[in-house]
Amino acid sequence: MFKKTKLIVALALTLVICFAGITPARAEPPESKKAAITKVLKFPYGTVVTDMKFTFYVEAIEADKELYNAQPASQKMPILGTITQETPHATGEFTLTFSGNAFPEPDGNGTVSWSKQTPNLFDTKNVNWPHAGEYLYLITELKSGYNKTDKENIVYSGAKYTLIVLVKEEAGVLVINSVIARVEEIDVEGDIGAKIDPDPGDAINTFSKMTFTNLYWKHTGSTTPTGPGSPLETPDPGKPNRPYKNWTLFVNKVVDGDLANKELYFDFSITVNAPSVIPTVQRPTYYACIVNKNADNTYVVVGNPSPNDVGTSAIFTVTQGTPMSFKLKHNQYLVFLNTTVGATYTVTEVHPGDLYIPTAKVTKNSVTSGVAGSPTGADKTDLLLPGKYAAAVGSILYVGEDNSSANFTNTRSSSATTGLNLDDLPFIGLIALGLGALIVFIVVKARKNKHYN
Repeated sequence: MFKKTKLIVALALTLVICFAGITPARAEPPESKKAAITKVLKFPYGTVVTDMKFTFYVEAIEADKELYNAQPASQKMPILGTITQETPHATGEFTLTFSGNAFPEPDGNGTVSWSKQTPNLFDTKNVNWPHAGEYLYLITELKSGYNKTDKENIVYSGAKYTLIVLVKEEAGVLVINSVIARVEEIDVEGDIGAKIDPDPGDAINTFSKMTFTNLYWKHTGSTTPTGPGSPLETPDPGKPNRPYKNWTLFVNKVVDGDLANKELYFDFSITVNAPSVIPTVQRPTYYACIVNKNADNTYVVVGNPSPNDVGTSAIFTVTQGTPMSFKLKHNQYLVFLNTTVGATYTVTEVHPGDLYIPTAKVTKNSVTSGVAGSPTGADKTDLLLPGKYAAAVGSILYVGEDNSSANFTNTRSSSATTGLNLDDLPFIGLIALGLGALIVFIVVKARKNKHYN
């Protein structure tokens, strides 16, 4: 009995070891007779994309293990795509162009993923197969072609695919039997050597899995934000609320009312976040300054931005993702000089106390929002944007390509010093009604007592 038990245990261990060494087979994609290339362009929300053309090379590699250059002239495998003077030997090309602002909605991180797909690679011209067999093509993306400016950044996909085409003879005609793609270099995810479906789908979520994902972002404002005079170097007369074009984002303070102290500083905090599409190692340093608007409508950079604790330099750095405290008085601005389009931010004014009523508006791409805050002064909390005022200013504050700002006004007026708050009128009315009823009751009661006496 003991020997049988040992034998059973030994067999069980052997089976465990055998099964442990088995690697599950990858699921094979469905067979297709077509193939297309999918380009995914990721960029921050609010970015304008203009005539961005991307080029893909389809290189003829071999037919039945015979390299292209070794194939007889009459038996050359077909070149797929367009052949130009710039196209390498034995290679055709396909292009896709992105332009405009009719792109999909962003994800929760403010990133737009815009996808386009080429036509079927075998439908672009007459493709004549010289014989039945297996044909291999290498598909890559040209990592140039778009003439970007010094304010633009592109990260090209490093993906590579081998397209495997099986051609058969059917009723005396050579036709495609099946097409499959094999990953040689991954795009965003996947495994090298994995087989994927290159079939062109009709909807975005069914597009060809032969994808090339590029990242794109741009900066606005000055290319030399720390250069002399840069905050005031380019007037913008077409935007009266943004005096200079390189003011990519600003927060300004207006103090209003006949009792207002226009020399009083008010406390703020701002956090600016770089777009999530930018790789961490490439996220920029933002530069900012404090600017004062003079009585004659001229502007001057505050050389030593006291009482602000932002350093002693007129232009200082702002670390993205980190809250920065600052102070502004009447007609002063916190000005950012090189923020990325699509950068998001939150900004808070610390509640100024009972003497002032704070309100705010937000401008995105020169479109101004509704009013945030309580114009009656009923709200005694810090004025955080967007916070609970998302309905008025939008759920996300972002930097567009045009005028972007948060504009705060603190009002102190003699007409508002009575202590009467319009928001409290319903409650005051109820109290007055209750007091009136109480007085009537006392009077009636007193008269009754007098009558009985």
